[in-house]
Amino acid sequence: MKKHTKTALLIGALVVGLWAASGFVLYYLPERGTFGDMFGAVNALFSGLAFLGVIYALLLQHDELDLTKAEFSRNAHAQKEVAQLQALTLLFQEYKQLSKELSYQPVHEVPNKEPTNCPNFSGDGRLDC
Repeated sequence: MKKHTKTALLIGALVVGLWAASGFVLYYLPERGTFGDMFGAVNALFSGLAFLGVIYALLLQHDELDLTKAEFSRNAHAQKEVAQLQALTLLFQEYKQLSKELSYQPVHEVPNKEPTNCPNFSGDGRLDC
């Protein structure tokens, strides 16, 4: 059983016990008053139980809020990982595409010219034939 449930049951038992005790006290006193005083005790019982219900609802909401915060934290972490994986996948796809494009470029063959009596010798060491 949860801690809050035990606390709520304990407070509820206390309220019912106080209500029952007030009934016995009012019944055995010689001057117990009018009959309507007994209904005042019932009113106190229901007021106490309503207050207990409000406290219990607040405790449950507090627990639910903690669970929600933890879930949001896990979701944020998961979304960050997914975004990183998507970025990496996109980068890999672009790399593959670029690699394909570069591998299909035609290679221009340079005709093999044998240098024969090249009169044009440039100063950088090349023969301009």
